[in-house]
Amino acid sequence: MAAPRKMKYVRLGNLGLKVSRIILGCMSYGDPKWGGSWVLPEEEGTKHIKAAYDAGINTFDMANACPCPLPAHGKSWVVRSRNTAPPRDEIVVMTKPFMAVPKTDTSEATLRIPDLDTAGYVNQYGLSRKYIFESVKHSLRRLDLDYIDVLQCHRFDPNTPIEETVCRACCPISTPHLGGKAIAGRGRDS
Repeated sequence: MAAPRKMKYVRLGNLGLKVSRIILGCMSYGDPKWGGSWVLPEEEGTKHIKAAYDAGINTFDMANACPCPLPAHGKSWVVRSRNTAPPRDEIVVMTKPFMAVPKTDTSEATLRIPDLDTAGYVNQYGLSRKYIFESVKHSLRRLDLDYIDVLQCHRFDPNTPIEETVCRACCPISTPHLGGKAIAGRGRDS
């Protein structure tokens, strides 16, 4: 029999999905080359993930541009670490598209590129239907998962009609990769 957990769990919005009251954001776990000294490498990050899970945290928040290894450069250890991965059926994985993901595992920061289209990132950022689908596909590969529980909008995209973003992310779509039907995000004014 498993030890009782002290963590409180709440419903996410009006869904049946329960999440821990504390959600662990995973932006600071990955390759320090990506973000500098504040990004913890695998050994230290794995300890944090395990401690969080052992404390009852069942919800892990990612983003398509987090510093974990890029799709072409290996699998993420954030959720699926070799020896300490929480059981997939016991965790909630949240991710969010919007940012352009660097094409290499260098410290290239796409946030600092003034014109992403000219830099070779056409349709590789924002909240268009195409990019939402591509972002989900790449996140699944990077995280070594079969599905995502919650897809969020990282931020408002003034270049994509809201109807395109909301309909593509919320409505039932022909993909088995979205386990939940939730979408959350910041409004225009937040």
